[in-house]
Amino acid sequence: MFATPRALALSYVDAYVDFSGRITGYAVADLREVGNYDWRLSSGNVWKVERMLLDLPHRRLHTSDARIDRLRKRYREYRARFGRKPVYYKRMDRWTELPREFL
Repeated sequence: MFATPRALALSYVDAYVDFSGRITGYAVADLREVGNYDWRLSSGNVWKVERMLLDLPHRRLHTSDARIDRLRKRYREYRARFGRKPVYYKRMDRWTELPREFL
């Protein structure tokens, strides 16, 4: 679906802008390296996976400050109006289903 890992990372930019955050880098990981640790269906923490992902060397992902400012303004306005995180992103039909608590 995506030509490069960078293109995949860029597809997440809009959805990860909030009051202060934004995507600034990406890395490629083989999650089979965590072994038998069942992180996908865990009801507890997944610190082992988080630590592995944080420890990977990341490539910088440059995005326009003006674009991020526009997205952050839109995010703030949505939160002020609806009191919850936005669910208006492009191509959401390709996303996995959101858990009920986020709908």
